[in-house]
Amino acid sequence: ADLVRALDGSLDIPARLAEREAAYPRRRGLTAPPPRVTVAAADSRLATVIEVRAQDAPGLLHRIGRALEGAAVRVRSAHVSTLGANAVDTLYVTRPDGSLLPPEEAVDLARTLETALG
Repeated sequence: ADLVRALDGSLDIPARLAEREAAYPRRRGLTAPPPRVTVAAADSRLATVIEVRAQDAPGLLHRIGRALEGAAVRVRSAHVSTLGANAVDTLYVTRPDGSLLPPEEAVDLARTLETALG
């Protein structure tokens, strides 16, 4: 039912994720390391490779997706992994026309993602 509502636009996804995050158990005294986003420009001839490492949490992938949407990039491929409490997501992105992101745009995108996840 939620999937249908999400697809038809009648579900407030950010509010729903906030509810889930509020109910998520927290470990006392432990501070999560800040998210780390790196650019691996030479790893692909077809796309700019962005690697995101962050503590896994409800809505993490949604925040990444919203930041990518706001940056107007095209995701050619996404490899999403959870290793224990950590998420390691590798994103292959291009400009809307399919070209690689210039280095300065890739760095800006990495900063945008870190801000969205921070």
